[in-house]
Amino acid sequence: QAQKGRDFCEDEAVEYAEKSSQQLQRIMKSVQPSTIFHGHYHVRVTSNETILGSDKVVRFESLSLDGDKEGNIVLFAEDGSVQPFFVR
Repeated sequence: QAQKGRDFCEDEAVEYAEKSSQQLQRIMKSVQPSTIFHGHYHVRVTSNETILGSDKVVRFESLSLDGDKEGNIVLFAEDGSVQPFFVR
């Protein structure tokens, strides 16, 4: 893994991921979103995560990589669900 043009060792990568996770938890606690989208995870995944210290559940929509049939587009249905937009 690389960050800003230099290689991370495994310990640095874990520390970086933990700091990012802590930042995201602070943001979620402050904003209280119902859904968070993040991209280029290389697989299309929907998951539910609980905000630490809260009962609030946040839905995470991990978008896929460029060129994948599920791609990086999702549709919001009238019932509030999020559906991947499939391309040919």
